[in-house]
Amino acid sequence: MCYSKKEFPFKLDLTKILKEIWNNGWFNEYSKEHFLIKALNGDLSDFRRKELSQNEAINLYKSCDNPNIFLIILASMLHKLKSSCSTEEFRRFIEQMAAGKDNYEESQFWATINELQALHFMTLCGRYKVEYEPEIGGESGKKNPEYRINNRFIIPGESPDKPLIPMADYIFDVEVKTILGAVNERIDKEKPYITPLLTIDYKKRETLEKICKENGFQVAYPDVIHMKDFLNSAADKFELPTNENHFNILFLNWSFRELSNAYLEPLAILDNQYNGLWRYPQTGIKFQINKDVYDKISAIVIYNLPIQGLMFNDIRWAMSNRHYSVLFNSSLTSKQQVVLSRLFSFNPKQNTQYDLCLLSSGNTSYICDSINQEIKKIMFI
Repeated sequence: MCYSKKEFPFKLDLTKILKEIWNNGWFNEYSKEHFLIKALNGDLSDFRRKELSQNEAINLYKSCDNPNIFLIILASMLHKLKSSCSTEEFRRFIEQMAAGKDNYEESQFWATINELQALHFMTLCGRYKVEYEPEIGGESGKKNPEYRINNRFIIPGESPDKPLIPMADYIFDVEVKTILGAVNERIDKEKPYITPLLTIDYKKRETLEKICKENGFQVAYPDVIHMKDFLNSAADKFELPTNENHFNILFLNWSFRELSNAYLEPLAILDNQYNGLWRYPQTGIKFQINKDVYDKISAIVIYNLPIQGLMFNDIRWAMSNRHYSVLFNSSLTSKQQVVLSRLFSFNPKQNTQYDLCLLSSGNTSYICDSINQEIKKIMFI
């Protein structure tokens, strides 16, 4: 579709960046069903997981689904990206945002938008320069995380003349992984189902399914294989940190996982007290997570966004409804923890204990103790 030959339809593009992309013909290969094309033309009425993301939002923002808001914020973020990297890198990002072109897949589009959200979050302060998809990972050095951000900032202290950490240069290599979201096809989402919030021994699953059936529940298994693949893939794209100011950050966006309080799934799988795959590296390695994961990844940011987070394209909204957590590598020094704690507005000393299962039925979530005990018996160790 040659959109560039038509008049640009969106009148609220304050940065003019969307109009520039339109006139350059960079939108021409986008499907007419693409989220952005429909939003620009004023034809957008629905999108994936809209209803659930509204349910998880602050009451004041439950109707915050105006596509004009999304486009205005997106334009400012694209303008930031263009100003921070080369024209060729920027064009590559616009091509990636096409999400399959004629074979458009909306989940691919949102995965790309999530990359932009992470960039925005990581450049809220400091003087920074962005490299888009730098070839630094793997044995060949040609596998790439989403961004390398070279930033310079200060960690404030009690007064301007007494900073906690003086001005310094930092490198942040950033990888973003987005879960596709669907629960098992055999699950009737209109009926209650249990999701175990830890890794289980799949060969012993029959006992869990039996007790759940006796109690009137289905079983929707957590997406542990995706988690393992996400971690291994991210580590393969990172290089070992070169000094104490070099951090590798993995963002796990669980916004489109079709579970209430979806962020609990990756958080508990990785950090539960019994067999958390991140908390206990020996368990993770036994589960075929590569040792590189524990050597290279400095921190994992886990979140799912309510409706206002999706529309404003801002990860900080996940903090507002407590659907956000950060897991630090246990090898970080106290100074490194201070830097990341301030950057992510997160206290790494929290010691939250996670329940073992989540019962999803409509918009309610509660714990079933008898099933919890069964899950303990069949967990992966």
